[in-house]
Amino acid sequence: MNSDYNYHSERLDSNLEGILHIEVPLNARHIGILNYGYKKRPQVTNGHSTLMYNNQKVLHVQYNSKSESRAGFDKDRMQITVENIYKPLGIVYVNQYEYSGGNEGTNYPTVEFKQVNIYRLDNSSAFNIIGESRVRTTHTGQNIHLKAMHLNKTLQLKTDYEVLSGEFDHNTWLSLAEDAWVSYHVNILNKTTEEMDNQFLILSICYPRRNFTLGGSYRITSDEVNSEANLQWERDDEKSRSIGAIFDWMNITDTSMESQQQAMLTFYHPTFEKNVTLKGVLTRKDYRDLLNVAFTADYSNNENKLLTLSALLRDESDELNKKYAYKIAGKQISTKLDLDIEGFIYKKEFILLETVNHARYARGYMPSEIGELISRIDRRSKEIIYRRVNNDEVKYFAIGYYPSPSQYIINGSVINTPKLNATGIFFLDSNEKLTWMIVNYTPGN
Repeated sequence: MNSDYNYHSERLDSNLEGILHIEVPLNARHIGILNYGYKKRPQVTNGHSTLMYNNQKVLHVQYNSKSESRAGFDKDRMQITVENIYKPLGIVYVNQYEYSGGNEGTNYPTVEFKQVNIYRLDNSSAFNIIGESRVRTTHTGQNIHLKAMHLNKTLQLKTDYEVLSGEFDHNTWLSLAEDAWVSYHVNILNKTTEEMDNQFLILSICYPRRNFTLGGSYRITSDEVNSEANLQWERDDEKSRSIGAIFDWMNITDTSMESQQQAMLTFYHPTFEKNVTLKGVLTRKDYRDLLNVAFTADYSNNENKLLTLSALLRDESDELNKKYAYKIAGKQISTKLDLDIEGFIYKKEFILLETVNHARYARGYMPSEIGELISRIDRRSKEIIYRRVNNDEVKYFAIGYYPSPSQYIINGSVINTPKLNATGIFFLDSNEKLTWMIVNYTPGN
């Protein structure tokens, strides 16, 4: 093995020439010779390398580098050629950087461009790959473009984002061919203040002949809540369609004791003849109201299909007595719905519990139903009464206990139409040592 080189440098210039000689004496003689060298000048560098094997050139490499630099611009271009007997290749690499004169302590905006090209020296049309990247950076975001090319195929990716005061915006686009691509867009807008929370969101996805956009927003204050979510889509040249929901809540406070809260939920869809609206109103007109709510469902252009429901629960108690009254009502003309339920629960002095309830229900062509439920527990009269009526069916139970110093009397009645109707009395006199009982039983058919 023999190695020799010559190096010379003066100021910014330098030269290198060298040779490496290797011989391996095996069964056959093997001789390898490597010649190399480079010349470096300001902005330009050239290099070469040649490998000889047994007096045959097997590899020849050339290197060339050129740089450009001025205010706001730097560029390096390097080219390498590798000649061999198998697959001669060429490589070109470009690195370019652009920048501003300075802004807020930075050199933004900047643009950084890189490109790599690998190709066959003897037939670039058979093998030629190019990769590129371009990145533009600003104070608020970045814009990135990546590209890969081979013969007649191109793959591209574009993405960017921007962060502003109260807003974020982002786009991405991926392309495999002119008719094979997909993209999406995200935008978030924040308009929140000290008095309210307020944000908006948009997410859109697109690909050939399709476009979907999902949007949402909300706004919250001390007296209001507004929110909406919707999905829009387009197909070919068809008309844009959308589905979504809207929710609104409002607190209405009067200067008097009266207050009201309204909540509305709306749905819309291309198949609906009109938007479906569900509305609830919570009202306090009387300080005794525990619950006063009304509900409507509006889903048709036919006014007869409007459904209304209401419920009221009121505390009618005073200092000595407890009483709670309620009322439930519902109506829909198209289905002939008619619902009316009302009653109360009562407690005072010797009455441990008393409740009276009346109900009326009708719907469609079914026969209307009328019901009643009455019950009472009275400590003074020592009676318990239970009565339930459903149309012609009656269930009744009553029992009373009437004691005296030496006599005890219990009587009661039981009715369960149409099968049972019975009354009875039990008598006991401890002084006279007398007892008797009578039961009157009337069986049904």
